[in-house]
Amino acid sequence: METVIRQPDEQSLAHAKEIINKGGLVAFKTETVYGLGANAFNEQAVKDIFTVKGRPADNPLIVHLADKSQILWVAKSIPPLAKKLIDEFLPGALTLILERADNVPSVISAGLSTIAVRVPSDKTANAFIAWAGVPIAAPSANTSTRPSPTTALDVYEDLKGKIELILDGGECTIGLESTVIDARTETPVILRHGGVTVEQIEKVLKVKVKTNISDPKKPIAPGMKYRHYAPNALMYYVSYDKPEMVEKLYMQCQPQKTVVMAIENTLPAPKDYQNFCSLGIDARDAAHNLFRVLRELEKQYEVIIAYACQEEGLGVSVNSRMKHAAGENII
Repeated sequence: METVIRQPDEQSLAHAKEIINKGGLVAFKTETVYGLGANAFNEQAVKDIFTVKGRPADNPLIVHLADKSQILWVAKSIPPLAKKLIDEFLPGALTLILERADNVPSVISAGLSTIAVRVPSDKTANAFIAWAGVPIAAPSANTSTRPSPTTALDVYEDLKGKIELILDGGECTIGLESTVIDARTETPVILRHGGVTVEQIEKVLKVKVKTNISDPKKPIAPGMKYRHYAPNALMYYVSYDKPEMVEKLYMQCQPQKTVVMAIENTLPAPKDYQNFCSLGIDARDAAHNLFRVLRELEKQYEVIIAYACQEEGLGVSVNSRMKHAAGENII
């Protein structure tokens, strides 16, 4: 199969609709990362997402909608907590866990009664979903476990020859996946940190938000069970309050090709490291740059040492991705 990259104009969007209508897959830009989309009502098309990505079948997908008025197309109800979050954050980088409507194939939710839904704010995503005319089930458009794609070329690198079309809307603005929150009760629980911060959610709800108390063996949201975002290099994650461990690891890993990755000015003397890669000047930059940097560094280095952000705001989301990428190599 030949994979083509096209700008999201009227002709390419019409082609995307044809592909979706016949049960095919289309990669498209969102404000978070690029998604790999299929008709959420087409069970075989949804199964093909798992096959193309090499994604475990017990890792649920998110259903993307063109407008928040469409949520009841795929969910049984909108509880009061969910209504507050929808009014404040959608369209945007927030995914809600709700009760799945009976007409939605259970494969999307790994057989569970729940469903993850969001309404992207990105123009390319909105145009694609609107043209398709159906809810779009979509995980990130990469090979499973790899760093998520933030450009069309990232998608092409992983999925060339496996899908027909990539809608190239440019580089993703946020660069990390959406925040996932269980909104079925009046007790909000964050299952995945992402583009909307805990502080933002608590300000709107005026309650303390809990973090991931669900069973990791039965995940109801993406990114809860398996190693994710991993580069093709050995990666270490060093906690924010342990800068001395960065230097120790760097010396231990020589003479392997080793690089230190961190926000500027967070380590005592990054200039002393022969190989240092900046994630930017703050957590927002780090979120935007992380996956792109990982894909670049894996081509040049054997070992990547990631120094954490402060555990606040988007720094929490960045750290969660770096931990997943490092696997068991957490210090």
